[in-house]
Amino acid sequence: SDDDSLLTMITTTDGMTPGPEPGVTGRRHYARLRMQRARANYTTERVTNERILNRLRVARKRAARTQEQIELDRERNRVRQFLRRANRTSEEIEAQRERGRLQNAARRAAMRKAERSGTDADASS
Repeated sequence: SDDDSLLTMITTTDGMTPGPEPGVTGRRHYARLRMQRARANYTTERVTNERILNRLRVARKRAARTQEQIELDRERNRVRQFLRRANRTSEEIEAQRERGRLQNAARRAAMRKAERSGTDADASS
């Protein structure tokens, strides 16, 4: 219930959970806290288990693919990539070119630095 969840949120200044509410015996208070904790643990555990099961399910599906399916998937990805490239705006294309230019410049600078220090560039990367 709502007052159950409120109870765990309210903590006193020293970080302890508050004592029993008026009219609730100490034993019942702690039983209630234990129940809440158990409920919270169960929920997180269930979510984790579902996640693991989903991963297994996906892995099993992948493992069961035939060579034909693998090739079909590859083809589908190629088409998807092609369409993605074809639908880029000129801004996106320009941004990508700029990234390439910056990477090339950085690579050239690294090569020059390697030449100056007398080591070959392959070893420094």
